[in-house]
Amino acid sequence: MDVDDRTFWIGSAHNQMCRIKIGSFRETFNLNLEHWSLANYMQHWRRQLELLLSGAPVVVLTTWAAAPDIECVRRGWVLFASGGDEVTVVERLFICEPGADFSVRADGSVQLEQKPALITEEGLEISSWKTGISEISAFLASCG
Repeated sequence: MDVDDRTFWIGSAHNQMCRIKIGSFRETFNLNLEHWSLANYMQHWRRQLELLLSGAPVVVLTTWAAAPDIECVRRGWVLFASGGDEVTVVERLFICEPGADFSVRADGSVQLEQKPALITEEGLEISSWKTGISEISAFLASCG
């Protein structure tokens, strides 16, 4: 992951522009640094990707974290194995409300037990991208 030299504020929240590259996928996004540091995100991502490589059915790479006792929106990329070497990635908002299909861990990250649907209730396809287990392994190796 590359960190842009631009930092900015949205309301009271401090943010950092970042870029990630896994295989052919490239994405620019902002991290909320109000509750987690860049190092916290990197440690969390490494742990989640290692869990995926170890056979976890679904993991979430948090990109907008908050303290666990704060009821708010969180954001992240959901990754799950989709056959062979292929991994599907979906960006998702996690809204804290009764009946939500996720839980918030003690560190404020999101725990999702099941793979997300790739079709909305209206029958529309949810945007996703694919990468491979080998590309994730290479990404982890490049992060040191």
